[in-house]
Amino acid sequence: MRICLLLAVLAGCGGDQVLVSSDVRVDLADPGADPDSEGSRVCSVGEEVYAVWADARGGNAAVWLNASADGGLTWLSQPERISDGVGDASHPDIACTQDHVFVTWEDTRDGVLENKNVYLVRGFRGSAGNLRFDDPIALDDDEEGNAHSLHPRIAARGDGVWVTWSDQRNGAYDIYVATSDDAGEFFYAPRRLDSDAPGEAYSSLPQIAAARGGMVLVAWEDSRDGLSDIYAAWSDDGGLSFGDDFRLDVGDPAGSADSFSPQVAMDATGTAYVAWHDARNGEAGRDVYINWTSNGGASWAGEAVRVDSDNPGFHDSILPDVAVACGVGHLVWQDDRNGGYDVYYRRAIGGAFQDEERTLNGGGRGEANSVDPIVEAWGPCDTASDATLAVVWRDHRDDGGNQGYNDLYYAGSTDNGVTFSSLDLRLDALTPGSSYKVDVDIALVADQLRGVWVDGRSGSADVYFHGLTLGEQAELVPVDADEVEGSGGGDAGG
Repeated sequence: MRICLLLAVLAGCGGDQVLVSSDVRVDLADPGADPDSEGSRVCSVGEEVYAVWADARGGNAAVWLNASADGGLTWLSQPERISDGVGDASHPDIACTQDHVFVTWEDTRDGVLENKNVYLVRGFRGSAGNLRFDDPIALDDDEEGNAHSLHPRIAARGDGVWVTWSDQRNGAYDIYVATSDDAGEFFYAPRRLDSDAPGEAYSSLPQIAAARGGMVLVAWEDSRDGLSDIYAAWSDDGGLSFGDDFRLDVGDPAGSADSFSPQVAMDATGTAYVAWHDARNGEAGRDVYINWTSNGGASWAGEAVRVDSDNPGFHDSILPDVAVACGVGHLVWQDDRNGGYDVYYRRAIGGAFQDEERTLNGGGRGEANSVDPIVEAWGPCDTASDATLAVVWRDHRDDGGNQGYNDLYYAGSTDNGVTFSSLDLRLDALTPGSSYKVDVDIALVADQLRGVWVDGRSGSADVYFHGLTLGEQAELVPVDADEVEGSGGGDAGG
């Protein structure tokens, strides 16, 4: 396949000038038929970057993939459609290994009721620009499309591939996982993880992580005892079996307060953290809590630990994300203790916090309305300080007209979160406060930050990419409109 170097162009700014940035548009629908894109996700191995999303350019919504062999400088000249069938495909997720790329999504092809089933496709990372995909397969054993299967999330390591989702086959949603131990060639029958009566209580929004040695961890929201709690199940044999599920938001009576939005991360050694926001201290303001394990899930703290340190239940601390590298847990969340939301960060070792929480966004506290932080960590772990860390968030500081526009900012660390050498830097290169950006996802390889998002700068929702080295910042480059052209590239590496 041929690739071309793409320049993202914003017209109509600065009189006769346009702004050309290193934001790269990767969805590449024809200008005359440019549908909205949604659900952008990214993974990266070495210099290779893979981005997926869904759009309806062919009449029905499909999952598309674009790829780069050089860290995101150049991309395929046309993306690949990787879902098939006549149904609508949506909400993709992606995982990369050294040999493969795996994509999962929701798909309505299997029945007249337009219920969603979970599908997966395996791609082969080849050479000389070859990207070869198997035919998509259904994972949820619902050939007639009689029930909804939603929220698929995927993890892959070595020859292990695991997909988890919420499944309505029994009534209320249950949590299922499908496992492959041969790099996606074959998947075992899906296994139900929540242990209450099938379909009796709402269990949803699962998240999954895996480590070497066959450790797999799934966490989800579960209402079996009344209000929503956080439950998890773990495997130490590569997902061939799972032990009994267990509650993680311990420390208050089960079902007495809502716990939402679990996020899970695990490093190569099996140190794992699960984070969520929790209303146990009062409905007026939620707090962020964690539980953790050092052995892949065999044992956990006997009581959940609160992360934010302002007055309990007084302000909203919500939507946490978590990453783990070299035994260190990294927690981020949005917090309105200063009025508007700020992005806060804290790190933990062995479940104990090493520092006071800190804000990562610039401007006056509470003035930027910084929301939806996500964190990624990467490390060879010769020592704990080898790891790099990136936190990205959506920021409304320049939305002077209250149009709902936002920009993307980031903070970076090269010593596993001990210090942040780069704070409050722009990831996207669009004129501040001139468009909305949603569905943000990032990958980190050493000190290379790679981000994708859905962007409304052209009037429709399109998928953009920006890559940079930690410490660098996206910058706008004004040029004459007549000089703006795409340029040819080489072959896409696989």
